[in-house]
Amino acid sequence: MDPVVIAAIIGAVATIVAAWLAYAPAKRRLIARREKWYTRWTLGRVFHETLELKITAAGAVTGTRTTISEGGMPCVFEVAGHVHSGFYWLDYHEKDGPGGGSITLLTYTPGRLVGLVTTIDCNGALLLCRTNQWVPFDQGSSYTSSACATVAKVAVPAA
Repeated sequence: MDPVVIAAIIGAVATIVAAWLAYAPAKRRLIARREKWYTRWTLGRVFHETLELKITAAGAVTGTRTTISEGGMPCVFEVAGHVHSGFYWLDYHEKDGPGGGSITLLTYTPGRLVGLVTTIDCNGALLLCRTNQWVPFDQGSSYTSSACATVAKVAVPAA
């Protein structure tokens, strides 16, 4: 075989391998990580909450927030927001309803988030702000209610 052809084949293979090696880490950085968090709180009855988040390398967050009152049906909210330097800024809204609010979280320890939740209750008559903590979903039994407290309740005037 002609040495020029051999050199061209080797150059082409080397270029393909180099391109693949450069692309593989970039592709891994684009893959989103998933997080699943658990908390519970009381508003007349006990609610269990799950945050399932998908976080891109750029910090964009999407996912769901599911709340289930003991003996009740689940209520699912769509979540969107951003995470940066251990802070989460999230908005959540019912897919087919008026409910929603915001969640601001801080990574307190490597397996625990603390933060504030603002919401309007289901009847739309009370604006609430609560503190709480979130633990990894599979460690829900490690949750303690010491961080759960109502910061403010504001009655919304009737229209």
